Amino acid sequence: MDKSSQMDELDRAIINELQGGFPVCDRPFAEVAAQLHSTEQEIISRIDLLLKRGILSRFGPMYHAERMGGSLSLAAMKIPAADFDRVAEILNGIPEVAHNYARDHLLSMWFVLATETPQEHAAALERIEQETGYPVYDMPKIKEYFIGLRFAARRLKPRSTRSTAASCWPPSPACRWSLSLITRLPGRWAFPPKR
Repeated sequence: MDKSSQMDELDRAIINELQGGFPVCDRPFAEVAAQLHSTEQEIISRIDLLLKRGILSRFGPMYHAERMGGSLSLAAMKIPAADFDRVAEILNGIPEVAHNYARDHLLSMWFVLATETPQEHAAALERIEQETGYPVYDMPKIKEYFIGLRFAARRLKPRSTRSTAASCWPPSPACRWSLSLITRLPGRWAFPPKR
């Protein structure tokens, strides 16, 4: 079953509304509830259910790690298929690894590494290499770009009548999600070729 069919109109309205920002006030959920003609407790409960059902993977603020003295980068590793699960389990146990995922690429495992200081970042990279036995290609952000990106939570039409046009373009100026573009590996200007 498609996850969009597990949502009702209030769920969709919550997702659509909160992509544009979250109120900074004494009772932000009450403010959202007033905008959506609901109650504060209902909004809190719905967000909790959306997280528990896996419709939302995360609900919380986005921090600019570098401005707070921290360090953040995208990293990748070349992991043989036979050893992928073992290495994924190691990465999943490292608190500095925000998430990791498989790619159909020579660099088959990618992850985001976030630490409180640049020194901790270097230590975490070294620890990952020691624990996994594989080198890490660390790709710190060189330049940051901001794009307005929203994904409209809407009821899907049957496939035969679904429009291919983007329904959420142009993006809302209020929604400024950051997209960090990684432009180089150490000593190279391009990623290794696909296998």
